[in-house]
Amino acid sequence: MASLTSSNMLQVVTPDPSGAGGLAYNDNFISLAALGVDGITGLHTSNGTDTSHDIDITVGAATDSTNANVLVLGTAITKQIDASWSVGTAAGGLDTGSVTTSTWYAIWLIKRSDTGVVDALFSTSFSSPTMPTNYDYKRYIGAVLTDGSSNIYGYTQTGNSFWWDAWVNDLSDTTPATAITTLRVSVPPIACEWLGGGYFRSTVSNAERLLELIPGDKTAYGAGFQAVGYVLNQEVGMHVGAGFFTNSSGQIKYRSSHNTGYAFWIIRSFGWIDPRGRAVE
Repeated sequence: MASLTSSNMLQVVTPDPSGAGGLAYNDNFISLAALGVDGITGLHTSNGTDTSHDIDITVGAATDSTNANVLVLGTAITKQIDASWSVGTAAGGLDTGSVTTSTWYAIWLIKRSDTGVVDALFSTSFSSPTMPTNYDYKRYIGAVLTDGSSNIYGYTQTGNSFWWDAWVNDLSDTTPATAITTLRVSVPPIACEWLGGGYFRSTVSNAERLLELIPGDKTAYGAGFQAVGYVLNQEVGMHVGAGFFTNSSGQIKYRSSHNTGYAFWIIRSFGWIDPRGRAVE
């Protein structure tokens, strides 16, 4: 078990006595064990003032990815995805290269144990970001997606849930597959809980149609697949697929009972529930 030192203990935060609404540290400490294995609190992310390129991160704390140290962000920070990383707020946040189009970026909380400085960065790697010099601890806390212009898609984070400002169509088809088919949905390339659903309209009056969405982490399928929607009389509305875990590549599986007689057949993503570094059960 890790020993309790100033580098792996979490300071208790109390309301700022100045009344400014911030947080101030006092002299009390909570051990690494008290935060818990894979523990995380606060550290919520949101689009910054420059909504296309900046991400704001609130105060909070988390154990590092090896559960050997505590990373405490005592002051909210803003990092820029369109600039190379440099220390501090309102500063560049990209670990290497230049921001690219239609790309997922992991948001990492990072720490250098020699000085205790905690910062954040963006990386296309969801396992091994390129760390700045002397930074030796890290923790994944969320993810963002860029669009065709390298701008960050708008989203809202509530707890560990990330909701797109506008839902994303991941599939639009008039002849959907009847065999079990893998689909990359609009969630990070990790195992997480997909929030989405399906919608379709039949061109055949009074035709029965079955739309099935299947968790991406299953490897064998029997006769009883999990169905998200079932339709009589041509049309079914959007059904939320909460509880559908993706595989480690952010994929689910789907199939249709028919591949003809559709005006359209759509699968949409509303968001995802992110493990934020915790193991997915």
